[in-house]
Amino acid sequence: MGTFLGHLLPGSFFILYASWHMFSVFTKYFLSQRALATTRDQGGTGSSGGGGSPSTPYYRSTCAHVFPCCPRIPMEGIVKIVLTTIGFLGELITAFEDGVFVHYGNAQHMTMYFAFGLSGVFDIKVSRGPRPALPNLDYVALAMAFAMEALLFGYHLHGRTPLDVQVHMLMLYTIMLCAVATIVEMAYRRSVLPALMRAFFVMLQGTWFVQIGSILYEPLTSPWDENSHSQMMLATVLFCWHCMGIFLLMAFVGWLLNSRVKRMLGTSSVYCQLERRLEKGSATCQEALQLTEE
Repeated sequence: MGTFLGHLLPGSFFILYASWHMFSVFTKYFLSQRALATTRDQGGTGSSGGGGSPSTPYYRSTCAHVFPCCPRIPMEGIVKIVLTTIGFLGELITAFEDGVFVHYGNAQHMTMYFAFGLSGVFDIKVSRGPRPALPNLDYVALAMAFAMEALLFGYHLHGRTPLDVQVHMLMLYTIMLCAVATIVEMAYRRSVLPALMRAFFVMLQGTWFVQIGSILYEPLTSPWDENSHSQMMLATVLFCWHCMGIFLLMAFVGWLLNSRVKRMLGTSSVYCQLERRLEKGSATCQEALQLTEE
């Protein structure tokens, strides 16, 4: 990762990952709220009755989200495994010089890629296989991946300049908050705020990865003075602007998706869209709505 491209690639992955989760969480939440309001308007009781009315679809967070185009295939876990494998192999290949493993920083990056790849394996296991003996293993694996990434970042700063240390410490705090948000989401699956909090911090991690690359390797700007206090203050200001910008972006996307769901016509359309965004890709809307109550 000792280049701008080395920071751009993982940053882009986290930005895309967070964007996908933000879109999925907002859509599933607004669909659930719309279906709940529809059921109440029709005098539903919130459970399957003798007349065959569907269960009331309350929102429920999931660690990974299905692709509506292929709900029976755990695409998110597959994409995680493929991308982290590419990153792992890239770090492994570039770690050698004259046949000797000399770049030990690459070993840290390889460990990080492996941890997130393992998270993808558990995403697939939880979504495709029988219910595991221990619940929420996909959440635990993802939280562990963030925790390991934070640990690796914390011991990645020896001998660096003050500005370099500062921007990486801001990244360290962000990664720790990603792990905390994942654990909180696991504990409060019925609340949408922890899921959005996880998307927020993952996107912040991605944009700050790119910002670190631009500060330390200046592909388009003049070099930063890495020993200047004023430059360190500017870096902190940039971090705050990243936070505010992502918050405003998420608010705007939420408003757009809420407006889109409100414009949907027909109760069946709402229910079936909700079905496609549930983690198991059930065969019927009736089964989909029942899954939200499990």
